Amino acid sequence: LRGGRELSLAEAKFKNPVVTLGFFDGVHIGHQALLREVLRLSRETGVEPVAVTFHKPPREILYGEVPLFLTPTSLREQLLQDLGLTVVELTFTEELSQTSAEDFIKDFFVGVLGVSAVVLGPETRFGKGGGGNPELLGSLGERYGFKTHIVPFVSERGSRVSSSRIRSRIIVGDLAEAERLLGRPVTLAGLVVKGKGRGKELGFPTANIDTKGLVLPPHGVYTGRLFWDGQEAPAAVSIGDAPTFGDLNETVTEAHVVGQNPDLHNKYVRLEIFRKIRDQKKFSSLEELKKAMAEDIGVVKGHL
Repeated sequence: LRGGRELSLAEAKFKNPVVTLGFFDGVHIGHQALLREVLRLSRETGVEPVAVTFHKPPREILYGEVPLFLTPTSLREQLLQDLGLTVVELTFTEELSQTSAEDFIKDFFVGVLGVSAVVLGPETRFGKGGGGNPELLGSLGERYGFKTHIVPFVSERGSRVSSSRIRSRIIVGDLAEAERLLGRPVTLAGLVVKGKGRGKELGFPTANIDTKGLVLPPHGVYTGRLFWDGQEAPAAVSIGDAPTFGDLNETVTEAHVVGQNPDLHNKYVRLEIFRKIRDQKKFSSLEELKKAMAEDIGVVKGHL
């Protein structure tokens, strides 16, 4: 159990908080509706709003499914905290997966957290075999003395807002729709790692951002904005495999900070992506590539 810091069960002391439960990948507008209800109840009752989440999605432990994520763990938790919630992170284990829904509520929600209210979506499942649902939660609330609030789905253009729907929009390059459903720009985050240094050699140094495991838009060059150490600046973003050089066998995400050359190596950065400038292209010469990069930066300046 973690909550921004390592936290043992014995140390997890809350005073009758309002609690919600979920993985919250993307913290999109559907999640935000549920979280707003947690915050509303918290303000009304004067207790702490808590989001219980997981380091890894339960489906990864149960079924070996490792999806691409909209947000890495650190960004997901930061977004929840920015909204005003205290984050408690559970490590989902095989043992936890065998805990019955009633025991999970009785031992953890009531015994550890001492909840006064639980807020869930209509299809949230918890406990062994997903046996816990809003109906069971309501009856357990009556038994153990907490209130239950079920927040309906958020629908946009006739379809439910979900993390999977947003992933599909990003994959096909519909960043405007993804941004609308997220309630903020499509955002990547990761550590800046050592690259091949070609951007610097060409006069356009780039930060090579580790975005493994995240959903990425199609290969190409994009307008963006980079955030690091409390600073931010427009950026030209390249996502692809450097076809002009032809020696990469993986997709890399690189950002050139417009008008600056900060030392970003080994720094954790956040990168917002707005719109595509052009497709990835294999250039016939380095001069042609340099000219295109200069034009890309001009577009970024004009856009941001």
